[in-house]
Amino acid sequence: MTSPESVKKTVPLADYGPRIAVVGAGAVGGYFGGMLARAGLPVLFIGRPAFVDAVKQNGLFLDTAQFQERVKVQASSDPAAARDAEIVLFCVKTTDTAETARDLAKIVAPDAVIVTRFARRSLCRRFRSRCWYCKTRRARRSGARPAK
Repeated sequence: MTSPESVKKTVPLADYGPRIAVVGAGAVGGYFGGMLARAGLPVLFIGRPAFVDAVKQNGLFLDTAQFQERVKVQASSDPAAARDAEIVLFCVKTTDTAETARDLAKIVAPDAVIVTRFARRSLCRRFRSRCWYCKTRRARRSGARPAK
């Protein structure tokens, strides 16, 4: 495979579309957030300081079977940076879930959509039932269409 330094294509920062925050910028969050940024959506990663420094300096490197690209994204180690997000991808490790969910629930807008990488009732309660998965499931059970 080609080394990250030899990859020429860089996707610029987006300035349109719903504001997306990825909380927990590891393998799962990095991939999905990176793909959204590559598609042209504005994505902010919330991660550990080492990740934030690397992404600010070099961009996010996506290494897939189909392509290798650097994607310019915003990054912060402060969860409060996600307060304006319309969509939050919640991708933290299980050991950090409870504390991060508790902190994030105080910060994000009441109408923000939270997308988790797993279905846990306790997590949904922390976000005051704003989890996309639970909203969709409730709507299906009631026969209504899920809200967009």
